[in-house]
Amino acid sequence: MILIIPSMELVQGRRTRRTQTSADGADVGLMDLAPSALARLRRAENAKTIHVTDRDSMRGDDGSANRRAVQDIIQSVDVPVQLATDVRTVRACSERLDEGVFRIIVSTLVLDDPEGLRSLVDEYTSSRIAPGIRAHAGMGRFRHEYPALRDTEFAAMARDCGLQRMVYLDAAWEGTYEGPDVETLRRIARESGMRITAAGGI
Repeated sequence: MILIIPSMELVQGRRTRRTQTSADGADVGLMDLAPSALARLRRAENAKTIHVTDRDSMRGDDGSANRRAVQDIIQSVDVPVQLATDVRTVRACSERLDEGVFRIIVSTLVLDDPEGLRSLVDEYTSSRIAPGIRAHAGMGRFRHEYPALRDTEFAAMARDCGLQRMVYLDAAWEGTYEGPDVETLRRIARESGMRITAAGGI
């Protein structure tokens, strides 16, 4: 069975969209329908989970407006909300989980604090925390202060922290709306031994 998770990206508390045709994959316009209203619409269409990406925090900008929007979404629907944001500490993860986010996507925390991440998994379970990677040609890309890392190596580190599902995005299909490279997903699932959620370009 395949679970399709509708997603939205937020900038300054409003929805936006990224495409590969825009310069550097830049955001293309802000949309008027409130994030919480779209979440309710997706739920009415029988969505079982809602994914939200906090684009401001990912860029290192102030994500407070997006944080409020995520809270509105959580209060608007009766299904889990999965969040991708820039969480660099175990404490920041705990705060978002305690605020009602069902699953938090972590990235560099896998590299920076594996022991802390293990304790987080022990407290909240692996179903509420997932590693996320943005890759290209099998190499994970992180913030500029981190070297590129093979996706399978990142997956092995995440598994060692007790994580079981990875959110995988490849820059080659991000923003294309043409669907992911299924062979890449099969490879990473086979080599990592993890469950894989495909993201971007779906």
